[in-house]
Amino acid sequence: MAGRLYPILSRDDVLILSGIAALILLALLATVGTPSGGDAGQVFALQLAFTEENFQAVLERWGRAGTAQFLGTLWLDYLFPIAYAVFLASLAARLAAAGQRAPHAPPRLLIALPWGAAALDYAENTLHLAMLGQGGVSAPLVLAASLAAAAKWALIAATVLGLARRALARFLRHQRP
Repeated sequence: MAGRLYPILSRDDVLILSGIAALILLALLATVGTPSGGDAGQVFALQLAFTEENFQAVLERWGRAGTAQFLGTLWLDYLFPIAYAVFLASLAARLAAAGQRAPHAPPRLLIALPWGAAALDYAENTLHLAMLGQGGVSAPLVLAASLAAAAKWALIAATVLGLARRALARFLRHQRP
């Protein structure tokens, strides 16, 4: 997949447009996606609840109105994974392509990691939607959603660290006389 997407992802316009889309969606999620009177930390607490009790405690803090607001904006969190996956994968492709004159192998792992994170984000969102919709909160679903969220954040962190390592290596290569 990474090999076929590489020519598209390494384009400047894809990087810029996906970055703008990711920033806009992130801003929307941070404002309208956070229940009134709450903070973004409570959304992370819900994502990483791991137990039914912790999950219910966040919902109780939000109240009915806050939970309804979160549910009403969950559709934004179905768009966001696409935007951040394209942006991070495009950034990896651009870093690999920058300064190269000869054909080179794309950084397949760095391109694939954000897509794995996005898939896990969809699993987490779907489990939250199932529980908060009409399915009801259950310990196994809370655990599954939290594991998906934790793995998603781990893949995003690995991607960012990999990009930073690549950028630093590229910078240091160009600093040598």
